Amino acid sequence: MAAETNRMFTGDYDYEGDTIIYGDSVTGDSMIDLEDGSSITIASLFDRIPEKTISDSGKEYAVPTDEREQARVLSYQSLDDIAKYSSIDYVMRHKTKKKLYKITTESGKTITVTEDHSLIVDRHGFTLDIKPSELEDTDLLISVAEEDK
Repeated sequence: MAAETNRMFTGDYDYEGDTIIYGDSVTGDSMIDLEDGSSITIASLFDRIPEKTISDSGKEYAVPTDEREQARVLSYQSLDDIAKYSSIDYVMRHKTKKKLYKITTESGKTITVTEDHSLIVDRHGFTLDIKPSELEDTDLLISVAEEDK
């Protein structure tokens, strides 16, 4: 899938290409932190980009075509092990029948994710990649935060 997505947006069929893939497993009310210090729902980010394409599978892609539409969002850069603001290539939306999990942190932040969404946690000193159904009360959820930049 990653190689095909890169081909769609960059013309290069490459699994490790330039397209950053965050997944299709959060709900439209998920908040995205922007470089200007504001936050926006992912649905609003999708709606503010006028250029849309629809794949054969019915997924809709909003593709920024000019600088006014471009958003720089806080993301994790695994090669450098840092959080930094990066430009997006597209925002995707689609309907799903997957089971949803609402996750609330100790600080009161919440996110709703699908059953196949990956979560990175610290469990008893070990970093694990788990699914929402495997989350335990004692897990420390690892997330990208602005202070990590």
